[in-house]
Amino acid sequence: DAGTGRSMLAREALRRRGERVAPVLFPDPAPPPAELLATLLVLYGGTPKLGAMAFALTERLMDMLANATAAGRVAVALIDDAERLTDEHLLELQRIADIAAQRQCPFELLLVGTPRLLARFDAPHMALVRPRISVRSTLARFSPNDTREYLQSTIQEI
Repeated sequence: DAGTGRSMLAREALRRRGERVAPVLFPDPAPPPAELLATLLVLYGGTPKLGAMAFALTERLMDMLANATAAGRVAVALIDDAERLTDEHLLELQRIADIAAQRQCPFELLLVGTPRLLARFDAPHMALVRPRISVRSTLARFSPNDTREYLQSTIQEI
């Protein structure tokens, strides 16, 4: 549900990983599936050439990921409100992640969304994506007591 803190929790998890990750925040709204390669390339510091073919974009992205993951770091793309992605988006992201894995470039997708997102992976046409999901987690609403404790600990940190 809205307000459960999904986005905040995901960003905090990446922040706590510090130098061990090379995180990027995916744009909202997401670009069309055909532009995912170029978008990731830009997010990781590259510049796509005008009219470049998918193969050239893929090669350049893999070079940028290799640089971003030097010294054992893991490239992580945080995609908030991922339930808004189309199946074509998810399949293209999975394809990109598979290519990175074949090239031994540690690249992970952190998809943050509502329970609708999780249910979409049960569809038969998502069979190739399901095995790539390494962690599934659900957040519940805070109880009034949990909220009070959270606010007290946050105020003490400030």
